[in-house]
Amino acid sequence: MMRGNVVVHYHPDRYLAAGAVLRNSPFSPEDVSLLLTSEAKQFRLTTSEYRFFLEVKPGVTGSAGAVQLRKRAKAIAESYHDRIVLEQQEVTEKLRQSNNPGKMTKEEIEREVARQRGDIVHRALSDIADMRGLRYRREPIHERCPRIANDLS
Repeated sequence: MMRGNVVVHYHPDRYLAAGAVLRNSPFSPEDVSLLLTSEAKQFRLTTSEYRFFLEVKPGVTGSAGAVQLRKRAKAIAESYHDRIVLEQQEVTEKLRQSNNPGKMTKEEIEREVARQRGDIVHRALSDIADMRGLRYRREPIHERCPRIANDLS
């Protein structure tokens, strides 16, 4: 059904229990895995502020059978997930180190990390994409139309 097609979906803003808003969340590890196993041409994703594009580079899957594709997809999704965790830990540690005693509570740090989650996940996917045979990019929605961007500011 998806094989050879462009698959488009939307990630709406989500309001988290911590009081933060999760915005602009790019492709999940599950999305990356599905891209490989479905043999779709490209995945596109829209959020409130960005468009994301993800595709497998030509020749990466080659003549791999379904079992091999699933194994490769699982390995890529796991390395992507691990990179997300590492990026999140780095952001948390930077916030803790830059925090003057008593300025930010643990809950406020967690809320700030949640607020930055879209950028954290974007950096993680940017880091692993090329080495895993993927093409990934993010572009602001309003960058292509300067008049609209100016009207919104």
